[in-house]
Amino acid sequence: MTTTKQKLEAIITQNVGSPLLLEGLQASNFPTAVIVPATTPSSELGIVPTADGYQYPKWLMSILVKAKAGKRLLLCIDGLEQITFDEQAKFIGLLEHYSLNGYHLPADTQIILPVTELSKVSPRIQSLSLIYRVGAYA
Repeated sequence: MTTTKQKLEAIITQNVGSPLLLEGLQASNFPTAVIVPATTPSSELGIVPTADGYQYPKWLMSILVKAKAGKRLLLCIDGLEQITFDEQAKFIGLLEHYSLNGYHLPADTQIILPVTELSKVSPRIQSLSLIYRVGAYA
């Protein structure tokens, strides 16, 4: 018999390259993921040019370190349903193009959006994601 954890693992593995909107889960369900709080200001999400080159946000540096080490790349946007639809729009480019400020995430990065209530996620975010109601697997 296949467990919920095994089904979830299969969903993640088989859908790399498509953001996953997972209703009924929390960021804590993904202990190896790089977590980006949804409340992170837009100014702290992207790459900033500096006199010495570029300053990368901490979450992106974590992704790059994991990529260099050959580790699985899970990027989890936590608490999306806790911000307004307008604020959620700052993640559209990341979900649609897997990039920010022209910087593309490594190809094998899986973006995960765990939420408690799907109705609190903007229709645009929903349209860019594969939606799974995890309770359906329990």
